[in-house]
Amino acid sequence: MKLRDKIEEKCVNLKLTGFMEALDQQLASKTFETKSFLSRLDHLLLAEETSALNKRIKTLQRQAKLRWPNAMTSMIDYTYHPGLEPSKIEDLAELDCQAAIIIISGKEPLIITGAERIAKQKGLNIVATLQKPFDVDEFEAVVKLALDK
Repeated sequence: MKLRDKIEEKCVNLKLTGFMEALDQQLASKTFETKSFLSRLDHLLLAEETSALNKRIKTLQRQAKLRWPNAMTSMIDYTYHPGLEPSKIEDLAELDCQAAIIIISGKEPLIITGAERIAKQKGLNIVATLQKPFDVDEFEAVVKLALDK
């Protein structure tokens, strides 16, 4: 068995797909021949780290059961929500988060209903709305509903 085959087998056994892909790239390219051992090793480890992170993101996306791939955060009107930071929403959207959302507000029912409708149109998983003040039993009921979804 060739050394390359042994290394490939070990990468498969250790599930180092990023490492193996980067090694194939290094062996196929003449540009890596002049690089130092540590430089090549750094490239291999960075590729593995990136691969592992991408696998983790894909797993989280699959577990989230995404329902709103076409929604865009640029559609959100932040004028009525001064405490809502666009950068935080952008971060959540990039993660394709599909958490169960409960809208809680002290605003008029018409505004809460409008926010719920817009959020649902954008594909967000709105499970309930609550108007402040509310009682503990009502809150527990909507949290149970959110957990069941």
